Order: sequence, then C-alpha cells, then structure tokens
Amino acid sequence: MDRVFISGISPEVASVLSQVIKDCDLPPEKADNALTMMHTFYDGYCFSDRTDELIYNPTLTLYFLKFFQRYCQYPRRMLDGNLGIRKKSLISLGYRA
Repeated sequence: MDRVFISGISPEVASVLSQVIKDCDLPPEKADNALTMMHTFYDGYCFSDRTDELIYNPTLTLYFLKFFQRYCQYPRRMLDGNLGIRKKSLISLGYRA
C-alpha cells in the first residue's frame, strides 16, 4: 500500500485499514480498493481559508473505516446522512446558488 495522507494520521489509517482487511479475511488488494474509494468520495476538503491544501475529510474517513470494520464491506451510502451539507445550512452561511 502506498503512503497516503489523511488529515495527518496516515500511518494510523493505513494500520487500521490493514487490520480490518486481516480481521475480515479479505484479500490484500481490497485495501488499495478501499483507499481508491475513500479518495473518490472524501478527498479534496479545505477547512481553512488560510491554505490551499486539500485533505481527506477526517469525519467521513472515520465513518468509512468504522463501517468497514464492523461489516467487512464498504458502506452502501458513502456519505452519512447526518454529515451531508444541506442547502439551508449553506444559505445561512451566505452561499447563494
């Protein structure tokens, strides 16, 4: 598995993912597939206007890992409904579509 950067906890995330793969008795390439899936859905967040650096969303990453650990499969819904951005919330922050 290549080195990944997920909100500054890359060694821990890689370690947890490897352990989940082992505990679930899944083939090692499933770890690479999981990283690709996480990259697709959770990469590209910027939490400060003082940087242009994009990171993986840590809350969503932990949601994915917890589900994967519990059920030995990816979540069917890649975004937890409680974590999604709602239009009403954006409007209250001053965003206008």
